[in-house]
Amino acid sequence: MAANVQIVFYKNAAGDVIVKFLHNEREVHIPVKTNMFPYYKWADVRAYYEGILDGSIK
Repeated sequence: MAANVQIVFYKNAAGDVIVKFLHNEREVHIPVKTNMFPYYKWADVRAYYEGILDGSIK
């Protein structure tokens, strides 16, 4: 059994980066606040996962 996980990055002319997550070609939620699902601000996603890695988020 296999799965397909994708993180798609978008960058506009102003340099803002947003991302969306796909699991088996379907958009999925992650535990990061957003007001534009399925897109998340990269800075928020990065801070969340860095928090997990350094142990400050469980």
